[in-house]
Amino acid sequence: MEPYKYCDNRSHHEDSPSTKVEPTDCPKPVIIGLYGLPGSGKTARLAELKAELSNDEFAFYDGSAVIAAVTPGGLKALQNLTEEAKNNYREAP
Repeated sequence: MEPYKYCDNRSHHEDSPSTKVEPTDCPKPVIIGLYGLPGSGKTARLAELKAELSNDEFAFYDGSAVIAAVTPGGLKALQNLTEEAKNNYREAP
């Protein structure tokens, strides 16, 4: 399988200050989520994947760390929020 390359699908026009977005033939990235009960080995599996796979071809994200980074007070504060508030942070860009 050929690795995915970064694909910039933006066309920059020098005569226009705005950026025009056009469709390209860029492949969609493959996203794999690791889900499971606490202590089931998700973090260990992620560490194994990071050790085996190249950072040039793959990006690794710990969902909890990403959510904690956008939540004031971190993951602990997120756990104390209502479901509606949690969903707002989960959907944050």
